[in-house]
Amino acid sequence: MLFFLRKKSRKRGKYLSFDEVLADLPGEIRFDRERMEGVLERPFSRLSFFVLIVVFIGITLVILGRIFFLSVMNEDRFLLRAEDNRLRKELIQPKRGVIYDRKGNIISENIWGEKEEELYRQLRHPTAYSHVVGFLGKPAPSDFVSFPELREFSLLGKDGIEYFYDEMLRGELGYEIEEVDALGNVVSRGIIQEPKDGKSIVLSIESTLQEAAFEILSQTAEHRGFQGGAILVFDVTNGELLTFASYPSFDANTLSRGISTEELAVLLE
Repeated sequence: MLFFLRKKSRKRGKYLSFDEVLADLPGEIRFDRERMEGVLERPFSRLSFFVLIVVFIGITLVILGRIFFLSVMNEDRFLLRAEDNRLRKELIQPKRGVIYDRKGNIISENIWGEKEEELYRQLRHPTAYSHVVGFLGKPAPSDFVSFPELREFSLLGKDGIEYFYDEMLRGELGYEIEEVDALGNVVSRGIIQEPKDGKSIVLSIESTLQEAAFEILSQTAEHRGFQGGAILVFDVTNGELLTFASYPSFDANTLSRGISTEELAVLLE
């Protein structure tokens, strides 16, 4: 039950507070201390309100001061940082080294795709050199376990000469800085590190002999029903390998451009 009591004070028009009324009526209202009923809380004093207002004003001044410090005092520094955010670092792929035969004929060279960064490898004969030269492929997690920088290259050697001499053939990456606007359009470009093209290598293979040997081998295997075979020709005077033809073969040019999982499964069979 709530009590709404008031008592006239000595001054006309002024009433006592609720807690003063209760203090005058100890016999009418009993306090239950176990249930905390009837316990009167001490009202806020003027000093408490004054301290609270001072704390609030202090916090407000700190926030306003921090905003002023960031927006006015350090305007130049944050403007420079904002300008840096508009700069974008791009990789420049190096030109992969060319592979020549013993007479200077090109066996494997670079061709570029529709985009500037698309690099493919083109063999002189799509199947005659596949087992010797090998092919390229995109970096896999196993490629950059020990050398994390390899993940930045678009293609790496995966088999044959391309794999064995990959470090020599691939070269070193370059970097350029692009300035872009708010819409992502390139405003200007500047190269900060020129790429270093890969080194070319010369094989002991003689291209005319290699291609002739492969044609003879593949035709013989198909006509006589052989599953496969190989032809190796050495120079007996110095041990150089002149021909290494193997059948069945595969189109290394297609592998370098990328094939689907289904096409790879057919190739492996």
